[in-house]
Amino acid sequence: MSRNFFSIGALLLLLLLTRPLHAELSDPNEADKEAPTVIVAPLGGDIEQSNTITIQAYDQIGIHHIGYSWNEQQTTPVYAETAVVTIPKDLSGHNILHFYAKDKSPNYNSTYWQDITFNVINLSKGQAKETAEKEVPQLNVTPHSGKVTEGSTIMIQATDSSGINHIGYHWNSEPNTKPIYAETTLITVPNNLYGHNILHVYAIDNSLNYNSSDWQQFTFNVTKPGIISNIIKFAPIVTATSAITAIIAFIERKYPLFKRKKPE
Repeated sequence: MSRNFFSIGALLLLLLLTRPLHAELSDPNEADKEAPTVIVAPLGGDIEQSNTITIQAYDQIGIHHIGYSWNEQQTTPVYAETAVVTIPKDLSGHNILHFYAKDKSPNYNSTYWQDITFNVINLSKGQAKETAEKEVPQLNVTPHSGKVTEGSTIMIQATDSSGINHIGYHWNSEPNTKPIYAETTLITVPNNLYGHNILHVYAIDNSLNYNSSDWQQFTFNVTKPGIISNIIKFAPIVTATSAITAIIAFIERKYPLFKRKKPE
């Protein structure tokens, strides 16, 4: 009898000694130091403004809330494991969705802010779907090659069904010029170029994905205005002066009375 009593007492003592340790290890609040897992669908890309985005958060302790915001707008908290995000009606084009999640542990484990970029197609603003326009702009350069003189002009024209966002160009390996936000531009051949030079040109359209043409190259032989150019420029003056001199000489020969006297 005493032996059984001793065995029961020893077992109870063992349970009392091990209970706090067991309770501590099994406390889910102490065991969880992991941040929640967040899944977003769709995961970026093209989306129509009328569609929604789902943010789903998971954690073994449970989710306290999900927070999200568009671009730099105010954060919206959703006290649930799932948040259905609507797209504001004034958004279109490229926009960033920021989001995070916090769990229910005593220290409120939280994910960092995460970002996903969406290309919002706003049909109410008359925008076509992304798949409707994937053509790159067409470039036309006049003259497109050959001999040009310093200071002369070259016309760059870009066309596209969605319109042109901007044109860019540079000579040889020089840095790109600032974008020209027009469909047509006139550029002046720099005065420091001579001989064979390459004009690099590109254009980007107004479609939602900003289709861009490849860099295109146009080769020009740049010359300096020289003697021939000056002769051509002043030829009318030279010709008129020679004609007047010839007329005076004819009159003097025909009518000696009108002959000019030499200075004494």
